[in-house]
Amino acid sequence: MLIKLLFTLMMLTAPLAWAAPCPDWGRQQVDAEVAQLRATLAQWDDHYHRQGVALVSDELYDQSRQRLELLRQCFGLATGP
Repeated sequence: MLIKLLFTLMMLTAPLAWAAPCPDWGRQQVDAEVAQLRATLAQWDDHYHRQGVALVSDELYDQSRQRLELLRQCFGLATGP
């Protein structure tokens, strides 16, 4: 019973250990990074949807989206362009 409880506890907390930590940045660096990510993603989206050509792999695109979401959550930023 105890082993089962410990295993369950480990499984519940494991995703927290795998999550990327929030960077220790000042507001200016956060704003610059978010602006750059948003601009890059907008360019990739536009190119893909209007010209039908992916400028980057799906993996890199997804990682960039996830990075933007992480920064948004870490610093309490609104979603948007």
